[in-house]
Amino acid sequence: MSLETGKKYGYIASVINIILPIISYIMLAFLFVQLFQSIGLMLDNPGATTVPPTLGALAPISTVTGILSFVALILVLIAHRELSKFYNEPAIFKKLFHSILLAIAYAFAVIVAVVVFVIAIVGTTVTTNFVPEVGTAVFTTVIVGLLVFIVMTVIFAITYGLLWYRAFNKLSEKSGINNFKTAGLLFLLGSFIPLLSWIAWILAAQGYKQLKPQQPLNNNNDTQTYTQQPSQTFANIYCSQCGTENPTNSIYCKNCGQTITQLTQTNTTT
Repeated sequence: MSLETGKKYGYIASVINIILPIISYIMLAFLFVQLFQSIGLMLDNPGATTVPPTLGALAPISTVTGILSFVALILVLIAHRELSKFYNEPAIFKKLFHSILLAIAYAFAVIVAVVVFVIAIVGTTVTTNFVPEVGTAVFTTVIVGLLVFIVMTVIFAITYGLLWYRAFNKLSEKSGINNFKTAGLLFLLGSFIPLLSWIAWILAAQGYKQLKPQQPLNNNNDTQTYTQQPSQTFANIYCSQCGTENPTNSIYCKNCGQTITQLTQTNTTT
């Protein structure tokens, strides 16, 4: 069933994205502690060289972390594809898929730009024998390049986060689970504050867990309750002249003969 698949894979991906940062920061903390200890030993023994024990394990742990991050991303895409089918809402999957394509395109563009930029700078400095005027131009080019990179990165981060926000916001609308909407907003803000993205995964995990195996609501078919307005009927007709009660369909008062236009009607509601 598509809902159960989306629920399971989404929850697993969320748990992975919650655990991985914790492991990474723990490893970095151990690394820095042992690095400072090694520096202290070298200061006490100038001729000695020490290497932190965790430095050798850093590469394989980073590799495993990267692989698990990739697996979590694939699981999220599968989850949202299944949920988009269940709720009949393509945006739940397409927005995330477009964000991944955007990230790949951005990474490729950055790599190409850096390679071209480095080649141009190195070529210029070598062929001009480090002339001071050229050095100033190179420095200016580097500064401009950095500014352009920063602007492009900000634009990418906003667009990327906005796509995630729309995907989770649409999932919240269709499932009725507010945790997804809050998670989407945190993903958007997390483009600049990573801690918020981590919190977003916690909310997302709770949201996936709350998904129920039932058909989504269709607003067009919702059952509506109507309150019947009381109908009004005339039960009694009283003569305005003598006050005698007459049948409802009376034309003349049975007591004094006044016409119906001169009668006073009292009504009751049913």
